[in-house]
Amino acid sequence: MYIHMKSLLRSLYRNEKTMRTRQIKPGENLKSLWDTIADERSEFRLFDVSNKKVTMRKDTEIAKSPYMFYNKANEVEDAILFPDELTSDKKSAAFCQIRNGVASTEDGILPSTARHFVKGLEAINKGKDPMKAMRMVKHDDQDNIWGPPKVWETALLQARSDKLKKSQKALLQRTGLLNAYKTLSYDRRLEESDPMEMMERDRAFSFKESFHAGDLEPEYNTKYKLLQETLRAMLKTPHVGSIDWIFFIAEILEWLELRGDYDDYVQDPQYPWPHSFIVQDIVQAFAMIAMFFPNSDVAKLPTMFVNSSQCDEFRKSGVFDPRERSKVRPDRRTRTSYKFRDKEFWKEWKEFYKTERYFGDVYPVEWSLTVRPIIAHLYQAGVIAPAYMQNHPEVVLGIATANTEHHRPTKLDLFINYQDQYGNFPMTYPPTFVDPSKWPQVIPTARSFSQKHPTAHFALLRLWSAPHYYPFMVGIFNRRNTSFLDSRGRSWEWKFILWHRV
Repeated sequence: MYIHMKSLLRSLYRNEKTMRTRQIKPGENLKSLWDTIADERSEFRLFDVSNKKVTMRKDTEIAKSPYMFYNKANEVEDAILFPDELTSDKKSAAFCQIRNGVASTEDGILPSTARHFVKGLEAINKGKDPMKAMRMVKHDDQDNIWGPPKVWETALLQARSDKLKKSQKALLQRTGLLNAYKTLSYDRRLEESDPMEMMERDRAFSFKESFHAGDLEPEYNTKYKLLQETLRAMLKTPHVGSIDWIFFIAEILEWLELRGDYDDYVQDPQYPWPHSFIVQDIVQAFAMIAMFFPNSDVAKLPTMFVNSSQCDEFRKSGVFDPRERSKVRPDRRTRTSYKFRDKEFWKEWKEFYKTERYFGDVYPVEWSLTVRPIIAHLYQAGVIAPAYMQNHPEVVLGIATANTEHHRPTKLDLFINYQDQYGNFPMTYPPTFVDPSKWPQVIPTARSFSQKHPTAHFALLRLWSAPHYYPFMVGIFNRRNTSFLDSRGRSWEWKFILWHRV
């Protein structure tokens, strides 16, 4: 067990009375720690105390564990956590702190502000002007987070300079879009805006980063990145052509009884507005949706952009062929949680868990090869975090396992058994809770309706979620109920609502 530390242990001596350890000086003839460990009379045992029961494991049992030394499960986990070590020529690559959207919001400083400082420090290290570098990153953040898109600003400028109909002018007036107003810079926003509004805006973009980074559906992140790059390029492009879409957005604002020139903020979380970013959000939503309606007059600008040469890869990605995409089912696990799974699903896990040995020593290697890289990926994205609690089922509720489902009979995925073995995690469901089996079936209902009404059209808003969690944060006091042990017995907790639990 300690053979790889032999050279170090040979240089250390432990006083048998004080049990203190020190380095052996040159010329001293002392019994080293290695001599003690290597003595054939030495025996190692691990003890686990639970209530009044003491479980003991001998070194012969420990040695039989497939996890005694560095193994394939460690390798696939490290490939995700430390990718630099795979590409570096150095034998010992420097450790790079894992950063993600969630971590950036917990540092006590706004992520946007942190990015500005980092760019300034990088410029100083390169001998460049730090203020210029900080202005550049502010400009990028201004385009993406804090300021209205360039396509909107230029289109609105054209609308204000054109001879508008009385009805159009009145519409812009009612929605607060007629009079020019100067966009606040990030520095001005820090000084004048509500701190809570700034935090919520910055946190929303950071959380979205983690939401999507933790999505493990194959090729998903590549497609999402391509979509976002296309959208950003579209929003940064100056407006040309018809301004009908400006009035279309103004009509939506009026229908919602909103304005585009708010400078106040309501801190009640039950109210989504007013806030000063309504225009940015609605323009981005319009650009995302309009590209799928090429025959609409108000969608001419997004359609023209998507048909340009710079969007060749995006057009060929299949995003505009829903019929073809619908033929392939997403390669992901179902949303069914622990509470609503058939008992048969956990049969193999329960048979394994009956073993008298510590589960982490005999955990099936095939399961571990599935579970550990998924957990590493979720940790890297900020979706889960180490739980600072004793790694025992009395304290940590769940245990990770791997299993297959009917639609993916050959592909193992992460599942968590949340059986409350000791009754320490009572869970009370609200009176409004509805069993998923009683949810209305949308597609059969729509088909039945369309048979009676052949000209009927349907519009569905599908909320995005990753294969293992919903994009909704778990409060810090509820995270213990989401805790689980991985295949090595390490404690974890979820920062977003997981499919496994609800």
